[in-house]
Amino acid sequence: MKPPFDRFEPSASQWRTANALALAHASNLAYEDDRNKVLQQLLDWGFSTDKCRVFSANTAQVLTAANDKMIVIAFRGTEPNKLADWLVNAEIIQKPWQDFFGEPDIGKVHHGFTRNTAYVWEQLSQFVASNRTEKHSLWITGHSLGGAMALIAGAAFTFSERQPVNGIYTFGKPRVGNRAFSARCIRQFKARTFRVVNNEDIVPHVPPAFILFLLIPPHGPILYRHAGQLLHFDAAGKLRTDLGLWWRMSLRHVKPRRQTQLQLRAATPGFAPIDDHSLEAYIQKLQAWLDAGNP
Repeated sequence: MKPPFDRFEPSASQWRTANALALAHASNLAYEDDRNKVLQQLLDWGFSTDKCRVFSANTAQVLTAANDKMIVIAFRGTEPNKLADWLVNAEIIQKPWQDFFGEPDIGKVHHGFTRNTAYVWEQLSQFVASNRTEKHSLWITGHSLGGAMALIAGAAFTFSERQPVNGIYTFGKPRVGNRAFSARCIRQFKARTFRVVNNEDIVPHVPPAFILFLLIPPHGPILYRHAGQLLHFDAAGKLRTDLGLWWRMSLRHVKPRRQTQLQLRAATPGFAPIDDHSLEAYIQKLQAWLDAGNP
């Protein structure tokens, strides 16, 4: 099998399955704790020896890599053995974008996700500024929590630093911001942001879109929206863009908080909403979709 970035198109401006597959592999590599292994893998994929870095601070970790055509940024997501607790206890309070990245005012964002991104932002911003030329395209990716951070970083580069972003590919990404934030991202990124969802994966359905029952002065009610084009793998591995199917699936996950807590913490192997969140499952379906001749 060819290295994943051999078929990557750095100048693409629309969906490319090969790009999605390569970035899914990069997102998977972001989970690796051994930095030497991370850097060696990036070198094997064709990135420059002196332009591969891993930045970490507090609970955030991000890998960065550059060659003569592009820069790739991949955020680490939620550790698999911590997923259920993370889903149950995830912060849902929203804070103004300006609290983290200054002007302009583009809406409100999830406090926990954005704070996590801010931990590594200075290092990340400096890396891009030092290594990017007019020839370099910028690609940002992540799985789960890493997907949320990828969207936030893409917005920070675009709105706060005026750095163009060529593509944001996320896998199993939760909701990140309110309607104003999501609408601004949709207008700005247009056909360059893709959120891939695997079948019954529960993470893209949190935080809930409508948290009308939760009034937390001065925050409530809290409303969340997704940003990015939906690419949804069904159970048979067919990639769809059916928003109606997505919403029908989403409504199945609307349950009282206590019921959700009990179900998640009692989840055993074979529980589809958790199993479908596996990044390995995403990679397998993307590989099969590409092998079937769907570029």
